[in-house]
Amino acid sequence: MDNNYNYDLNAQKEYEDNNNPNARQYCIASLICLIVANITLALPHSLFGFLGDYSRYIYQVNGLIFIAGFVLAIIAKVLYPKNKFAKVLIILYIVEIVVALVVMVIVVAACIFTFASCINDCSSCGNIG
Repeated sequence: MDNNYNYDLNAQKEYEDNNNPNARQYCIASLICLIVANITLALPHSLFGFLGDYSRYIYQVNGLIFIAGFVLAIIAKVLYPKNKFAKVLIILYIVEIVVALVVMVIVVAACIFTFASCINDCSSCGNIG
């Protein structure tokens, strides 16, 4: 009898967390931040020319938007621990961070190999230069 009661309480808590309007607002705001951060990163820098001198700050603002969205997802998960939307958003953010780190490591490794081959009299550069 006790197990059924605990199961019912857990099910009720999960239902309340998944259908809470505040949790939904946190998650939607986080999702908007994620989408805006990815779209502004994908757009060419010339589209932000209307900002004038401030267009050089677009990538810093992009990073702040990404961090704000991640923080909103964490807040939603802490306040509403059974919310599946917040859990999925946190997983998306973590996957995006891991992919970005892997890409950065690959780019740095490629630069190191390129510079190392050019330092050695370009003997292994092929017909590049």
